[in-house]
Amino acid sequence: MYETDLGRITLEEYAFLLRTQDLPPSRRILLDGLDDVLAAFAGKGVSDLSGVFVLLKNKKAYQQLANELGTMSEYLNILRRDISGYAKKPLSLAGTGLFSDYEIEAFTSIGIKTTKDVYERISSKSDRAMLSAEIGVDTDRIEEIAGYADLLRVNGIGPVFVRFFFDIGIRSVQDFLSTPVAAIMERYRAAVAAGEGPEGPALRDEDIEYCLRFAGLLDADVTWR
Repeated sequence: MYETDLGRITLEEYAFLLRTQDLPPSRRILLDGLDDVLAAFAGKGVSDLSGVFVLLKNKKAYQQLANELGTMSEYLNILRRDISGYAKKPLSLAGTGLFSDYEIEAFTSIGIKTTKDVYERISSKSDRAMLSAEIGVDTDRIEEIAGYADLLRVNGIGPVFVRFFFDIGIRSVQDFLSTPVAAIMERYRAAVAAGEGPEGPALRDEDIEYCLRFAGLLDADVTWR
């Protein structure tokens, strides 16, 4: 499964995730009365984010639901948007900056236009070999592309950091989960000192830990050996 399975995030885990990340101002309202709201969801028999999201799909019933939960309709709107963000959206291949024009054209010719499309074709070594033969891109490059598609499933990881992770030997979600935060940060600081670090804001331990939480919730569908 490409996206995070919301059914694997319990209400308790969701509360922890909210309280241990740097929420933008538009999301901080979620912390107001959070325990009471989640307890009210639990009282309805809901135990995970999948169940919450099902209840939040009917926006016409928000006022009634808000009354039952002891909150406001606006709170439910923000809650729905926040939970939606946990299932990371696929990226278009053309928009990542990770692919050559030839590769984009080759993938597009067989209906592969997004990172999710790639991910669904690279489950095994033999799948990747077949894809290589089908579009005329060598197997080593297909292995790299498979790693891109896998890592880009993680909330907080975009194309810039995928390049950086590849440079320091992290080429899959499996690699990411098995690499200590301290080791990633050490390599990051060395890259920055050498003028080779990723563009954008400085990377912090908390940023890596945030990404790792989501990486740990993803299915491991790909066999790399």
